[in-house]
Amino acid sequence: MRKSEFIDKVARKAEMSRESAARAVEAIFDTAGGALSDAIRASGVVSIPGFGKFRTKKRAARRGRNPQTGELIDIPERMVIQFTAGKGLQEILSESDSKSDRPAGGKTKSKSGAKKRPG
Repeated sequence: MRKSEFIDKVARKAEMSRESAARAVEAIFDTAGGALSDAIRASGVVSIPGFGKFRTKKRAARRGRNPQTGELIDIPERMVIQFTAGKGLQEILSESDSKSDRPAGGKTKSKSGAKKRPG
């Protein structure tokens, strides 16, 4: 879902104008100064009951590989944001997964229906 689609959905759910919904979404999610990023930056943890928890975590330095050249490179340590879904969100996701129309085994058919060629 794109940001514009999300804004439209918020506007419908909250019965507000699209412009008001856009301001609300920006106020929460703007990376340069939104409420969520400010709170994570300040405390390291933001918990929204039923939805989930955002927390900062230090990712250790490691060796990696440049995918274009294959050259080994050093990747420095850095802070990343980790999200853990809350119980309410997990229940919603598991309900939608059980109602899924996926064939047994979890595999889906290719969009074109064409078979892959060997080799």
